[in-house]
Amino acid sequence: MAITNTKNNTALVIKYTKGQNQDGSPKIQSQKFSKVSGSATDEEVYNLGIVIGSVLISEPTEIKKLDDYTLNEG
Repeated sequence: MAITNTKNNTALVIKYTKGQNQDGSPKIQSQKFSKVSGSATDEEVYNLGIVIGSVLISEPTEIKKLDDYTLNEG
């Protein structure tokens, strides 16, 4: 039995440092941006993360591209 997949959407997640916890360790926050073009390359998504991070937040510590798929039997 073959399993196929159907791509639903792509999202961008940016992790960044937002101050410090009481113990002095960095406080990590994340923000998710959905509805990223499914045809966007990894490089385009990364560059988008850098631009958004520099404008809205502090410098990103991690940039993720999340692809959501539905698995189908058939």
